[in-house]
Amino acid sequence: MKKTTTILIGLLLALAIPAYASTDLNLSFPKGNTYEPGDVFTVNVNIVPGEKIYTVGINLDYPANLLQVQSFNFSSSWMPLSQEGYDSINNTTGLLIKTAGYPGGFESSKNLGTITFKAIREGTGKIELTQETFALNAQNSDMAGVLGFSQIKVENPIVEEEPIIEEPIETEEPIEEEPIIEEPATEEPITEEELIEEGGSEEMATNTSFLAAVGNILSFGSGNNWLIILWIIIVAVIIIVLITIVKKKKIF
Repeated sequence: MKKTTTILIGLLLALAIPAYASTDLNLSFPKGNTYEPGDVFTVNVNIVPGEKIYTVGINLDYPANLLQVQSFNFSSSWMPLSQEGYDSINNTTGLLIKTAGYPGGFESSKNLGTITFKAIREGTGKIELTQETFALNAQNSDMAGVLGFSQIKVENPIVEEEPIIEEPIETEEPIEEEPIIEEPATEEPITEEELIEEGGSEEMATNTSFLAAVGNILSFGSGNNWLIILWIIIVAVIIIVLITIVKKKKIF
């Protein structure tokens, strides 16, 4: 009897205590988590409730030396709470705080909002939801469970240098010069006039003319004319001798 009574009391107590399930919050990166300096990218804050949730407040820590928050936009149906301590962005300390209520509560997955970041320099850091993040149910109990985080990397792209291909240097082929063949000079026959112009030619021409004249005379000479012929020969010899003497004097 006592045992049965104890079991019933335990069942009643179990029914009296409501069953609570944690609400998880996570981060999603539509464009990945690796960026270059100057890139602008977004991060979504998602909520997966274990029971009906009415109010959510997030505290997001991020590396302010690598990133800057450009803006935060709530999704539709949320009512932002803009009171001090519940709504701020500090790019010096790297802390974002946003709080909003959902009228009537929600029991299915919701997107709280979207954060827009800008990468400012190279490095590696972590974006995470801190323990100050909360998800309140109808009794204003914090039901936040697993809180998301993600590594973030900012780096300059590695540019592979294209190998320099050296083009072969074209060498000019030596130009072979054709040998110059000198044709032997042909001497033209010397005419009688050229012989006369050269030194010593005048004497030859004079003697030739004289002998020709003597021959003509001899051919006509006959009988008593031999004395005349002889005289002419003597005179001619004398003339030749005189001419020879004069030439020699000129030479010396």
